[in-house]
Amino acid sequence: MVDISLNGRPAKISTEHTVLDLLNSHALRADEVVVEINEKIVVRDRFQATRCAAGDKIEILHFVGGG
Repeated sequence: MVDISLNGRPAKISTEHTVLDLLNSHALRADEVVVEINEKIVVRDRFQATRCAAGDKIEILHFVGGG
């Protein structure tokens, strides 16, 4: 397990976690969010290949509709 910051809160994840694993573990759909790691946006087609690392600051942003 490694320590990360997830949306400004401390969290622990497996050392093998990818961005897609992280989304799945929080029941989030990849097509409904934007993910930023250490202030850089991760391109959606890289979610499965991008691994999370110790100390990463990860922000998951949801799209919100309204009118």
